[in-house]
Amino acid sequence: MAEPGVDSSLYALSRFSVALLALTPGSIGAIRKGVLDWETAKGAAVCGSWVAFGYLGQTLGLLSTTASRSCVICTLHCVFVAAVAEFMRVQKSKLDECGVVKKEGKTFDFMKLAPAAVAVLGVAIVELKGAGGAPTIGDLLSFAQPIGFGMGYLQLEE
Repeated sequence: MAEPGVDSSLYALSRFSVALLALTPGSIGAIRKGVLDWETAKGAAVCGSWVAFGYLGQTLGLLSTTASRSCVICTLHCVFVAAVAEFMRVQKSKLDECGVVKKEGKTFDFMKLAPAAVAVLGVAIVELKGAGGAPTIGDLLSFAQPIGFGMGYLQLEE
């Protein structure tokens, strides 16, 4: 499918544009029939936007970093999701049924992050093989993928 001289970001744009054009008519029809409510459609659009943000960051990051380094950075989504989910659990425990802040609540449990950290460490050992090198702007851009995908997962949870 790749054509010489065509940037990978153009492929990503065309991929999401085709998906948008294919799914919009059915979504509008479902909303009109009452099968799908506006709140669900809005949540789906937010989730899709986060995932698109992640894909875009990964695509742009790969322009100036290696695939193995980007792979390790992108596996950080499991740590990101675990950390944010644990933070949300602690915040919810500090509120009662009426939304009033309680004096005591649950504490942040770092042991819940251990499996995710071990997974990322394993991927880093396999992919990097001692070839770290200096950080690049592509590494920074690649961080959009774990954040975008992680926020998409958390949006699905709601």
